[in-house]
Amino acid sequence: MIVEAFPDDYDVMLKIASCESGIRHFGASGVIKSHTNDSGVFQINSIWIPTAEKMGLDIMKPEDNIKMAVHIKEVQGLKAWVCYNKMLASAG
Repeated sequence: MIVEAFPDDYDVMLKIASCESGIRHFGASGVIKSHTNDSGVFQINSIWIPTAEKMGLDIMKPEDNIKMAVHIKEVQGLKAWVCYNKMLASAG
């Protein structure tokens, strides 16, 4: 799903998803959540829930989590993800 959602930069987005969640949406107790309540494969922050709902998305569903990540990338760019910023720091 990630490759299809990000055809031009799927390699970077796969690295981000790998860092954020291990490219997993679900863990032993359901949807993967961080200590800051970010959810799913792209660890979408809860501040995006109202926008997701307006878009008809449920970020607790893997496909909608990825669709929301597409929107976030369009709005904020790759720097929206902590893991991308870590990748930049380690490359520099």
